[in-house]
Amino acid sequence: MEKARISCQSREAVGTMADIQLDANLSAKQVDDIVAFLHSLNGEVPKIEKPALPPSGPETWKYIEEVY
Repeated sequence: MEKARISCQSREAVGTMADIQLDANLSAKQVDDIVAFLHSLNGEVPKIEKPALPPSGPETWKYIEEVY
């Protein structure tokens, strides 16, 4: 029962994302294929550490918000 609920939620999420992000209406088969692909992914998410940036100095470029 739990797996069926997750699959239903996954199908709804895929359909909603396609509609909002791509302005696309996917067929039921397309949604099922995407959900099957997503469920096939496995493994551990690698830990990515952000690099330490050097301190800013007088030669550091500044972000300028106004553009012409």
